[in-house]
Amino acid sequence: MIRTLLLAAAGSLALAACASTEADMQADAAMASGDMTPTQRGAYVEMAAASDLFEIQSSQLAQSQAQRADVRQFAQMLVQHHQQTTAQLAAAAIAAGTPPTPDLMPMQQQMMDELRGASGANFDEVYLRQQVRRLGGGS
Repeated sequence: MIRTLLLAAAGSLALAACASTEADMQADAAMASGDMTPTQRGAYVEMAAASDLFEIQSSQLAQSQAQRADVRQFAQMLVQHHQQTTAQLAAAAIAAGTPPTPDLMPMQQQMMDELRGASGANFDEVYLRQQVRRLGGGS
């Protein structure tokens, strides 16, 4: 049962990882149109950079620690996707005069610590649960 749920979650995450939320699209549009104040732009850049950093670091860890091949493949896809979005964000932010200085936020650091403490099949479960939570699919 848990395996089926995790497989379904991984499939859903693969699709969701490539999609933007309405709020993300609105924030992107506001940033592109110049409707954000410098403070808002800086906060958005820092939040997006931290999010990408977490996805890359947690997924790189999953590539080496996950037990299941589908979880490792999912992690590889996330690393590639977030490396691309990091490059795009950095280019746009530098052009706007707001270069990112990515650091994990406290909650992201806690999640990384939890992931580093997991092993075996539990690692896969923790990683997928975190990804579902980050994409708004759970609590």
